[in-house]
Amino acid sequence: MATEKARIGLFRFARALPRTENLDEFADARLKSSAFFPTRRLEFKTGAQHDETLCLPHVLDRRKSLASVSKFDLLLIVVFANRLAKNFQKLKGWAKQAGFEAFRVYDRDIPEYPYIVEIFKDHAVLWDKSEDWKDAEKNHLPEALAALPAVLNIPPENIILKERQRQSGLAQYEKQDQLQQRFWIQEGRAKYWVNLQDYLDTGLFLDHRPLRQKFAKQSQGLRFLNLFSYTGSVSVAAAIGGAETVSVDLSATYTQWSKDNFVLNQLPLGNHEWVQGNVLEWLAQASAKKFDLIFLDPPTFSNSKRMEDSFEVERDQIALLDSAMAHLQPDGILYFSNNKRKFRMEPELLQKYVVTEITEATLPRDFHDQKIHHCWTFRRS
Repeated sequence: MATEKARIGLFRFARALPRTENLDEFADARLKSSAFFPTRRLEFKTGAQHDETLCLPHVLDRRKSLASVSKFDLLLIVVFANRLAKNFQKLKGWAKQAGFEAFRVYDRDIPEYPYIVEIFKDHAVLWDKSEDWKDAEKNHLPEALAALPAVLNIPPENIILKERQRQSGLAQYEKQDQLQQRFWIQEGRAKYWVNLQDYLDTGLFLDHRPLRQKFAKQSQGLRFLNLFSYTGSVSVAAAIGGAETVSVDLSATYTQWSKDNFVLNQLPLGNHEWVQGNVLEWLAQASAKKFDLIFLDPPTFSNSKRMEDSFEVERDQIALLDSAMAHLQPDGILYFSNNKRKFRMEPELLQKYVVTEITEATLPRDFHDQKIHHCWTFRRS
């Protein structure tokens, strides 16, 4: 721990220094001289408890010469690789014991490397979360991509880059490529299909893993409603736990993906229902149906052409939650989750229902971002 604190302190001090020749001298004093031999090999410690070093070949882009890279930037590369290696060493044993083949191993830990790295079995996805207006000088993406295969022991061809794009409506769910390469990953008792390249997202929201585990344990004999169900992973978890499920989503692609996930888990389709349509319209029309558990995870915003009006989760929360609560059994529980970072609950809802925030209990161990989502339970008064 002391060694790691020293590294972070060194990094913070280095970051505060101006970019001068003195800065290179500062970095030079803290990097092994072997790191600058023309072999493109950097050595760095794998953790505070270990003296051995991990050799990282080809961290630098092949098109760059060592002379073109400042020693300060090399120092940052080492800091990033050290952090990635430490996280991986800490999490891989936990994930294996729990039966999780997909987990997050780096979550924007270092400001100069504003990336997210997630492992999916023998693949990894690097999400570039840099913003042009703020991160113009943080051009470390080639080095970060080169570090992943060496640190994570994943072939370079299995590293997928997803760059930041501003999306509107359901664009985040629309096809980005045509490779059609999918494979399944294990998560406890469940299996889920993922597609890491064809869409902006992968088909599995890792931040909802704790809720999936919860529903798998508490759904025996219950009727379960999944609204904005995406690829149906939460429905699969509830079905594995013994629930009868109804999954509602606007996308035909993801409705079929959801069914494929059920087939993958050998769940009888006859006990479950899928509705491909507008969630708000379905809630208004299916007034007689009641459920013991409801999972409501709407998008922050949608202006899909298949909807007459736009949807914004904070603006429309009262109408949405009132409609969903109308389908809840008197002793049932509704779980409401959304990922709008500055979401504010309307006081009217707090007066009308018994509302409990459970966000902290629903955040996965491998996520540093404490605002990846907000989550509440709703009960009738």
